[in-house]
Amino acid sequence: MGFLSFLRNKQVSAVPPVQAPPFKAPEANANATETVTSLLQVEQARRDASWHAAFYQCIQTAGFEGGEPAIITDAEGHSFFVLKTPAPGQPFEAICIRDSLNFLLEKGFGIAINPTDTYAEWLFSYGDMVNLHISNCFVTNTATADVRHIEMTKRVEVVKKGEDIMLAQPSDKYLPVQARVVIRKLLQQKGIRHPKTLLMCRKKGGHMIEELAFNVYPAHFADTQQRDELMETIAWYLPSHYTVVSFREDTWMAKYFEPL
Repeated sequence: MGFLSFLRNKQVSAVPPVQAPPFKAPEANANATETVTSLLQVEQARRDASWHAAFYQCIQTAGFEGGEPAIITDAEGHSFFVLKTPAPGQPFEAICIRDSLNFLLEKGFGIAINPTDTYAEWLFSYGDMVNLHISNCFVTNTATADVRHIEMTKRVEVVKKGEDIMLAQPSDKYLPVQARVVIRKLLQQKGIRHPKTLLMCRKKGGHMIEELAFNVYPAHFADTQQRDELMETIAWYLPSHYTVVSFREDTWMAKYFEPL
């Protein structure tokens, strides 16, 4: 998702205590822990593609200590499970991201590595956890994916008239059950009593691209900014290469929405 200055100049507070389950970490790997600790010491300018590849691979099975508080939330309301790199040579009860994945998916948490009040060494969104669950990796590299997925890096978009569109419902592989529950609760908290969704495949630039829509209608908001802020919040809960789109309630596509 991002790193370093994400928390800077934002009020970070602890959410009400969340009882984390007594994690067992059979996948925790001491070598991976040492590698991640060393990688985080590399300065920003030297973090190239090889650094990122090693970091994303090793951090999945590295052992971490739990933070205090266990959960923090940022100014946008995103909640993060806190993990800390262990002190060298000191015993600790290991927490492993892979072994914690079901807990994170059910609770709607991202991950903050070594956060302070203004800084975190690395942050993973809830959508990164979803992508790990779906594809066995945190980030899907759209640069090497099929060309039709390149446009999916755009986070918020309004459907235009006159486009060739096919509609379907997202599968549980595309939008896992745990993510559906978390996003449903989010939309209900925002005043959408009956959240609905559909998956659109539309031709753009000679290629078919996939876009996920929810019944978040512009007319239900005081201004465009409020609508866009909710769309961006939804995007935090989805893999970074997904696109979230919006259209008016009176369009012909709205009748194809089904319960989320």
